[in-house]
Amino acid sequence: MLPRSWRKHKLKLSIWINTIHRRVFKIGPMFVLARFRTSRIAYSHIQRLRQSGGPFRRTWDRERESSLQPRRETIFHGMNADRSVEELRKDGISIGLNLPAHLVEDIYSLASRLPLQNSVRSRPFLKSEVSEGGRLVGGGMVTLGTAYKRRKGRLLEHECVSQIVHDPLLLEIVSRYLGYWPKRLSDLELYWSFATKLSPAEQMKQGNAIDYHFDLHGFNFVMVAFYITDTDINSGAHVMFKKSHQKKTLPMLFSYSQPVETLKNYYGSENETMVEGKAGSGFLMDNSTYHRATTPESADRLLLRLVYT
Repeated sequence: MLPRSWRKHKLKLSIWINTIHRRVFKIGPMFVLARFRTSRIAYSHIQRLRQSGGPFRRTWDRERESSLQPRRETIFHGMNADRSVEELRKDGISIGLNLPAHLVEDIYSLASRLPLQNSVRSRPFLKSEVSEGGRLVGGGMVTLGTAYKRRKGRLLEHECVSQIVHDPLLLEIVSRYLGYWPKRLSDLELYWSFATKLSPAEQMKQGNAIDYHFDLHGFNFVMVAFYITDTDINSGAHVMFKKSHQKKTLPMLFSYSQPVETLKNYYGSENETMVEGKAGSGFLMDNSTYHRATTPESADRLLLRLVYT
C-alpha cells in the first residue's frame, strides 16, 4: 500500500491531469467554435438528433434522468411562447417575463441574509455590512456581492429559485430556441451590484461588466435574467445591441469587447436597447449579443441570472 503522502500526491496529479484534459479537449474547442453561429446551429442539430429517438434514444433517456425536469404549472401567466421565441431569433432578446410578487420577496430576503463574496475580497460579508457607496464596515469598497459564489448550484436548494429554473413555460421557450431540450445550467447567479462612484477602470477590476462584450457559456446557450429590485439607467440597467447575435466581423469574433461607436456603426444606433423594469421583471437573451451593465449610482441592484445550455 502506498504511503499516505504518495496517495496525496497521486490524487493531486489526477486532478491536474483531468483539469488539463478538460481545458484542452473540451473548453478549448468550445471557446473557438461557439463564436461562430454556424457551429452553434450544427451543435443544435446534433443534440436534437440525440434526443429524437432511434439508436440515440437510450442515451437520451439516461441524460433526461438528470436533466432539467419541468414542473406541472407555470408561474408566468400571460407569457406567449411563440412571440418570445420569434423575438429571440430576430433580435436576440425577449422582454416580458414577470415573477409573482411572493417570489420577488422571497428571493430578496434570501439575498439579504446569505453570505456574499466577490473577486477582490475573500472574506464573506452580508448585505447589511455594505453601506452607501459600496463601503464595507471596517473599510474597503465592493461593487459586487454574489451568493454561493463558489457553489452556485446550492441556490437550487431554495424553492424560490428552483421553481423558476424548472418552470415548464420557461423551459419550453428555451428548448425551442436552442433546438433541443437544455441539458444543464451552465451558470446560476444571485448577486448584488452596489451603488458606487468608483471609476470604470476600478469597477472592471472588481468584475463589473460595464464594457460592451459577448459571452460564451457552451456550444449553445440562452440566458434568463430577473431584476429583483426596481432597475433603471441609474441603478444598473442592462443594455444590449439587438441583432448582434446574428453576425459579427472576424475581428469581433476574436475580441470579446468592442467600443460602443464601433457597434453603433455596424449594427445601427437604433438597435442599442436599455432594459429597465420594476422588481420581478425579466427577459431572455442570447448572450452572444453585445451587452453590458450600466453603473448603479442611485440604488443597489439585485439580479437573478440563469444560463441554459
